[in-house]
Formats: sequence, C-alpha cells, structure tokens
Amino acid sequence: MIAREHEPRLVDVRAVRKRTKLTQEKFAIKYGLDLATLKNWEQGRSKPDAAANTLLMIIHSNPQAVESSLEVDEKAASKVPYKFKQRELLTLE
Repeated sequence: MIAREHEPRLVDVRAVRKRTKLTQEKFAIKYGLDLATLKNWEQGRSKPDAAANTLLMIIHSNPQAVESSLEVDEKAASKVPYKFKQRELLTLE
C-alpha cells in the first residue's frame, strides 16, 4: 500500500492572531515567532512552512495546549520588549 501525501491547508494567520486578541508583537513573543516573519505571513509576502502552519492550526483550535507546552508566562512576556526577548535552550530528558 502506498501512503498518500498529505498537505495541510494553509491557515489565515491574521485571523488566528486576531482570535487571540493579541497584537502582532505580543503574539510573536507569546508563541516564539519572529515578528518580521509574522508580519510577512499576514501581509502575504511569504507563507508559513509546514511546521509553522501546524503550530498556527493548533493555536487556532487549542491555544492553551500550545501555551502549556511552551510554558508561557503571560506577565513576563508582556513586560519584555520584543527586541530584548531571548530564548532559552530547551533540553528534553
């Protein structure tokens, strides 16, 4: 039996973000996305790759699952300007 290729449908990035009621900057910080990339997706200059598209689909359907997986600290994220946000290396044991 040959497996069929599956290509998930592209999501409307702006609609996903607006559903969260977050600004572009806060959405990017909260979900670990590059702000410029998010803007490019929303303005149609580029499209999310398969992994980013899947993440956006999950954010759309179950944002709490993504937030708990990323251990999002809402208060800390809202106080740190995007340009100063640093990511920690996550090691899985």
